[in-house]
Amino acid sequence: QEKQRTGIIIRKERKEAYINVTEKKKEEKKMKAEDIKKKIEEHLNGAEVSINDPRKDGIHLEATIKYKGFKGKTLLEQHRMIYNILKQELQTEELHALAIKTEL
Repeated sequence: QEKQRTGIIIRKERKEAYINVTEKKKEEKKMKAEDIKKKIEEHLNGAEVSINDPRKDGIHLEATIKYKGFKGKTLLEQHRMIYNILKQELQTEELHALAIKTEL
């Protein structure tokens, strides 16, 4: 019984170690809010961008973008403009989830 208990503990420790390594790798790949803000501002000249992390997890972010260039575009077109800017980051999962609010 002692061996079984030890085996369980070892398995538990391995699982925890695996989880820690996995979380560390995810953390390394994660795009920072300031990087997102900078990239959007570089592509949309004159845009005012704010990025919030309401869950404080660094994964579920919210972007508010005020940009005169949205004038005459549908909401879908505005959001596509932002997603196209961050396309690579979304594909490589550097950026997991981004809620977008656009303003003129």
